[in-house]
Amino acid sequence: MEGTTGTTPSDVHYNRLKADLLAGRYPPGTTLYETALSSVYRVSRTPMREAVGPDTRPAAVTCGFTPARLTA
Repeated sequence: MEGTTGTTPSDVHYNRLKADLLAGRYPPGTTLYETALSSVYRVSRTPMREAVGPDTRPAAVTCGFTPARLTA
């Protein structure tokens, strides 16, 4: 995949989701559902769950898979 880095499927999907969040594809306050994200990125739910899980990633998204407002 061009433009993504990572060694595991969850790393790859985290980077893809992060790029989409930063590009404004998902506006702040939009609830992101694991099943919908899995469909958009054409992956099973497990790598997507690992990509956005609170135990594995810094907060690009808040609990409940809602994009947080980015601040400087």
